[in-house]
Amino acid sequence: MGMAIGPNFGNELAAAGLFALQMAWTPDGSFTYGPAMTSDQTTAVAAVVAAHDPTKPDITQVASVVSTGTSALNGYYAINPTAQQQITSEAIYIQVTGGIASGRFSNGQTTSDWPDAAGAFHTFNLTEFINFAEGIASYFRGVIAGQAAALKQQVPSWPSTVTIP
Repeated sequence: MGMAIGPNFGNELAAAGLFALQMAWTPDGSFTYGPAMTSDQTTAVAAVVAAHDPTKPDITQVASVVSTGTSALNGYYAINPTAQQQITSEAIYIQVTGGIASGRFSNGQTTSDWPDAAGAFHTFNLTEFINFAEGIASYFRGVIAGQAAALKQQVPSWPSTVTIP
């Protein structure tokens, strides 16, 4: 047994160019290496494990959002397919009801509470939510690019924090 392995570990291996190696791991940090693994490769994996933060969420499922204007919006937000659909739906509703200048949320108001990944609610106004939706869209585009690079056996560049005004 070794160090606990968290949900973002596979992405960290991909970022180090080690994603396609023949190995398996368990959440408690036990590793099994395939017979083709070299000592250099196992050393490289050990370096990723040493730098690993098991509490970091899977960046392909959760995005860290930081607002430079409204710190109450800061948090980790879900970006799974359901969350993406909900964010997109709300952003479209705002746009078709008049946009930032005169639109509203689907609740009929100009503010709305939106849950973060832990279930805590944050109150957004129209401008903040559109900025949030745009930031999440850009973040997820970065996730897709990272996944595509990893599948091509290239070292991916993963997105980091979503910063909104």
